[in-house]
Amino acid sequence: MEWIAAAIVLVFLLWRWPKKTLIGGGVLVSLAAIGVGYLFAQNWYKDYQQETLIRGVNITVLKDLPPKTESRDKSLWDILDEEYVNRHIWRVTFNNTTNETITKIVWEPVVKKKGHSNKLNSGGYDRYTSDRIIPPGKSATSVWLTPKLTPWGARTPIEQLVLNVNITRVETQP
Repeated sequence: MEWIAAAIVLVFLLWRWPKKTLIGGGVLVSLAAIGVGYLFAQNWYKDYQQETLIRGVNITVLKDLPPKTESRDKSLWDILDEEYVNRHIWRVTFNNTTNETITKIVWEPVVKKKGHSNKLNSGGYDRYTSDRIIPPGKSATSVWLTPKLTPWGARTPIEQLVLNVNITRVETQP
């Protein structure tokens, strides 16, 4: 109902002072446009900074480690979570080529078959976070399990799998 009252006030102002009302409305619309433009510019600049940081992180992925297989001595977690059996281990190295100290990298693993474009990860939330602090010019290596694969991906030999890393966010020290 507030909009009805606002419409009545606007009609009255246009009837009583048409020139001043139109000028005031133009000023209000201009200020609103400037505010919205400022917010878009600020958001664009943050995205640009994030893209610059992401481009400054070089990634090396190695799959020379053997798969985790069943052993005689199962831990409680292995019994509860059988999906970790026969999942391959990848060594991922992040090299910081920026001038800032990186405190966190959020990345998404994408497993594909060599020469193919289909993603072999099963659906779900496949985002990994590395909280290793990486000074400028240094690198950090960590070991990760392959994300859960689709049935087709699980049948593919490890030699034919390729792990691509898509960095989604990089955080730096303030």
